[in-house]
Amino acid sequence: MSTNLRGAKLYGANFQNSDLRGANFQHFDLQGVNFQQANFQDTNLKNAKFGCIKFTGKNKQCTNLSNVKSLTPEQVKAAKNWQQACYDSEFRKKLGLPPENQKECIEPI
Repeated sequence: MSTNLRGAKLYGANFQNSDLRGANFQHFDLQGVNFQQANFQDTNLKNAKFGCIKFTGKNKQCTNLSNVKSLTPEQVKAAKNWQQACYDSEFRKKLGLPPENQKECIEPI
């Protein structure tokens, strides 16, 4: 049994600690989604869109990929706006990004 989320609006969704092995997020808009500590083994992020969104009356929230498992730089770089997502400092190095996240990543989600 598999779940098809094609066309779903995932703005600001929380997948923290989720097992996303083999998930297909191809062409998904993942702005503001929290993926902290999720497992990304064999997950497809091709042409997914990362970044920050501002909810009405709330602060800006960015795609959060801090401390995820089994995520490769190649998976991330297949997404659009991957530089605008939040990563832990070790993974930022692997991506060739500066060690510091943008200020929106420091605030709790």
